[in-house]
Amino acid sequence: MQQSQTNNTWEPDVSETAIGGLRAILISTAATAGLIAIFWWLSGFINNDINQFDLDGLAGGFWLRSHEPYLTPIFYLATWIGTLYGLSFQTLIVGYWLYRRKPAAWRSRLSLIVLALLGAAIWMTVLKQGFERPRPSIFEPAYQISTYSFPSGHAMAAAAWYGSLAIALSYDQRQQRRWGMLSALAAMAVLIGISRVVFAVHYPTDISAGWIGGIAWLACLRAVWHGISWQRQRRRAN
Repeated sequence: MQQSQTNNTWEPDVSETAIGGLRAILISTAATAGLIAIFWWLSGFINNDINQFDLDGLAGGFWLRSHEPYLTPIFYLATWIGTLYGLSFQTLIVGYWLYRRKPAAWRSRLSLIVLALLGAAIWMTVLKQGFERPRPSIFEPAYQISTYSFPSGHAMAAAAWYGSLAIALSYDQRQQRRWGMLSALAAMAVLIGISRVVFAVHYPTDISAGWIGGIAWLACLRAVWHGISWQRQRRRAN
């Protein structure tokens, strides 16, 4: 008697019906369009006059760095974790874990995580060069960075990567454990973004746009993900 093999093909959260797959595509596509619209709205805050939201955020971050120095190592660690090096290292760990466990469609899940990170890195570079927003100079930064400010690459990569990780790992979890995992991953992405404001190397609007841009890229990937699943279902039905 032959043992059933684990399904490792590109089939993520496959809906049971074609209608369900189409609904998922439409929702993801609409989310992508809406998030892109919000991103461009945030880009309207880029001008010579700093807005009150950015000013208050930078002031709060500088106060936190000056009056709560014991938090500085935590913010430094969060910043490193949110670099491309840090996220790539985490991708290797997650990839090894998926390879060892081999859950259903583990290659598909790993592909989503890798594509989320690579896409965020590319979009971050393109958008920074397009907007050319200088780094904040109101408060003394913790260190100097020569690249442009808008959007935050840390925030964009963290939102896309931790979001993809949440999607990839949440299918096999119970609801209570799933929400706990989602909360922890979201908190990590938020902490990474806040650390950039605390060190005065990003405006709060940079961080907000980075989060929105990362989630928009992830929503786009999810639409394609469901599109592939839907096409598979249609071929099987025929």
